[in-house]
Amino acid sequence: MKEFTCIVCPRSCRVKVREEDGELAFDGHQCKRGETYAREEYTNPVRILTSTVALSHGPLPLLPVRTARPVPKGMLEKCMEEINSVVVEAPVRVGQVIVRDLASTGVDLVATRSIGRWSQGRC
Repeated sequence: MKEFTCIVCPRSCRVKVREEDGELAFDGHQCKRGETYAREEYTNPVRILTSTVALSHGPLPLLPVRTARPVPKGMLEKCMEEINSVVVEAPVRVGQVIVRDLASTGVDLVATRSIGRWSQGRC
């Protein structure tokens, strides 16, 4: 048995998932969304990954980024290894793709902030 705290609504139900004869059984959810959330977390947990990458020629040392879609939870470490090696040159626009197909997940890494190029003490 595995237990999840549902994050879909403010109730934060404690949903218990167990396998019975090859089927999943759910207890503790107060709405259908809780069962759906627990099923997805049990069978294929995914996360939006947010981080930063190094920025050159910009007024800040780092650029905030995130994955365009959720990635498998088991791939987060591999994604971070790739993210940690990225250096982006300013200027950058919000939504700009920084890494295509991050860690072979099929998901792009995108900028979450626009940052201009540093020039003569200004950007």
